Amino acid sequence: MEGEKAIGITTLISFLILIFAYLNSNSNFNAENDLQKRLSQILDAMLEIENDHTVGKVRIAVGYGACNDLFVKASELLENESPPSATKHYGHIQTMEQLKEMYALFFSSGSAAERFVSNETLFMELVKRAESLPSGRYVLGGNAPVMAKRFAMEGGSVMLGAKRNDYLLKNLLPNMADMAFEIVVSYLNMAK
Repeated sequence: MEGEKAIGITTLISFLILIFAYLNSNSNFNAENDLQKRLSQILDAMLEIENDHTVGKVRIAVGYGACNDLFVKASELLENESPPSATKHYGHIQTMEQLKEMYALFFSSGSAAERFVSNETLFMELVKRAESLPSGRYVLGGNAPVMAKRFAMEGGSVMLGAKRNDYLLKNLLPNMADMAFEIVVSYLNMAK
């Protein structure tokens, strides 16, 4: 009889642990749902406040500094290259070996880095190789046009001061295109 009680208590405890584990696993799901609900309520409240306190048409001027960023998977770009013998820091890049050493240094620590490539031939070879890879893609770069595009998406009237090129014009939002270079023209007229 005592053995049967022990088995019954053990079975009961095991059953209670399973129920607790099941309820706990659902509570994580419920916690995620609760978090999403709270975030949604906060966003709705912020949008309500924004709509109650409109300031009219906002004009925003964003400074100079636009470029085309070329993104590519490093594994594709460096696929046929031998690994570097060491990692090393350079102020600027002159050779493929220096590029690989710098990449290995920053990749190993999970850091990002930008360096000037002073060797024009190497730079053009890297660009040509990157453009030919499946992962190679251009995006609008530089802080100014990225911020200007976001402000325009939010409904602002944006003036962007940047060097004019076809790629930049193509990637601006329609409501930005007319004003994109107004600030540069205004500045040039003031300088005369």
